[in-house]
Amino acid sequence: MTRPFAVSGLTLFFVMLALSFVSDAKPVMIAGAVCFVLFLCSLLHPKIRKDARLPLCFFSALTGCLLFLLFCTCCRVPTLSLAGTRRTLNCTVSSYPYTDYKGRTVCTVKAACDDGTRIPGTVRVYLNPGTPETDQLAPGDRLQFAGSLFALGGDNRDSVRSYHGRMLFLGARPVLRVTVQRAARVSPYARVLRLRQRMVEVLNRSFGDAQASFLTAVLFGEKGGMPDGLYQSFRRAGAAHIMAVSGLHLSAWVFFLIALWRRRTQNLRTAGLVLSGVVVLLMAFAGFSGSVLRAGLMMIVYLFGFVLGEKPDAVNALGFAATVLLIARPAFCMHVGFLLSVLSTLAILVFALPAANRLEEAIEQKQLPGALSSGLAGAGTSVCMSLCVGVVTLPVQIYAFGTVSLLGVVTNLLLLPFLLPVLVFTGLFLALHAVPLLGDALRFLTDTLAQYCIKVAGWLGGMPFAELTLPKSAAAAALAVCAGALVIFAIWLYRRQRLDHLLKNVL
Repeated sequence: MTRPFAVSGLTLFFVMLALSFVSDAKPVMIAGAVCFVLFLCSLLHPKIRKDARLPLCFFSALTGCLLFLLFCTCCRVPTLSLAGTRRTLNCTVSSYPYTDYKGRTVCTVKAACDDGTRIPGTVRVYLNPGTPETDQLAPGDRLQFAGSLFALGGDNRDSVRSYHGRMLFLGARPVLRVTVQRAARVSPYARVLRLRQRMVEVLNRSFGDAQASFLTAVLFGEKGGMPDGLYQSFRRAGAAHIMAVSGLHLSAWVFFLIALWRRRTQNLRTAGLVLSGVVVLLMAFAGFSGSVLRAGLMMIVYLFGFVLGEKPDAVNALGFAATVLLIARPAFCMHVGFLLSVLSTLAILVFALPAANRLEEAIEQKQLPGALSSGLAGAGTSVCMSLCVGVVTLPVQIYAFGTVSLLGVVTNLLLLPFLLPVLVFTGLFLALHAVPLLGDALRFLTDTLAQYCIKVAGWLGGMPFAELTLPKSAAAAALAVCAGALVIFAIWLYRRQRLDHLLKNVL
């Protein structure tokens, strides 16, 4: 079996995604029992047992059922049982205070009750406005207060899924005075968050509100401080993924740094180790979100291929990342960012890149001038990626957001070539902004690029036909239509390969 992690990881992903819509434990137990029986039956057949793919598939499905059942019974249910109670909490701040969409000041904390019971995940604390003790809170600080606990999301099932996917189950409102203890020593991750906050403050001082918030979102995935309408413009234009740090951003950074490394030496073994550390740092800056964790693990597997002197397998790396993350945190099966990240990567690897290679071969046969041939190939790759990702993720977008952008292909053609320059110039500016003249030049270049991206998104997102609004019930129909379209496209794309050969290549 050439790709064991592709089989296990993708099976685990799709099984847990399906189970995440189940609210009762009984169907999960029945599904687990069926998978267990199928697993045993697959071991009894010599040919199937020797091939190993089907037994591994059933075993992974059984593992997914057990993981989701353990998540519900040992994490979600006990934590939600605390809702409606009043407890004294000892907390460690894990984020800077911010203002939510309702204008409330909140922060997230790691909390334990006064009896020593630790609350899984994080707790969202709604601070009293204007409280001097909480004005300068920073990650690593300690809080103690008596507060009332409540379940986040209320009766809105979609909001509940969104919160639970981020391991946010409870909110807390202090009912008495909050005691703050400033951290004398903080964890390495808290130090990274404090460094990120200083970078954000530099961006806020150096650029206008729109440019600073755009650069903060692109660099760190933090969209909380964006002016009204700016994020909506990018979403309507089909470019919201630019503001979610994922494989696109990490690939841009890593391949840029590899190109610089190659100018010094062709030995990439050391580069693999060094850049793996850089990837972990970038993941920390992005807050270890679901999408950046998936992309980061895949990138580390890719970089360790340099260390071992072997070319990594991207589909197997995707399965490995999905396996590790879902075992470590089963709640990711409800995290929209993680779902979109895995599905987008799968669409690119299985559909977009083979189609782009076929298109590039056709362009080369036309024997066009070099610049024109390269430009057409690059544009064709971007179109293939946008279309394939759009089709594969369409049901999730309809179900989660209720809208679909109709201009994503055009927006990506206009914006994606500028993503790497935006990242590089913003990073250089943050490092060298205090240097006379050089800092001013980098500020001008960064500001120009940011304004270009904002104006393109505003122009395209402002068109009346930029976005299509659909009811949530249309997600099932979209799933059927997209599945049919992908089957037809796969038959055309892989028409020269027999089914057994195709399965060996993909799985």
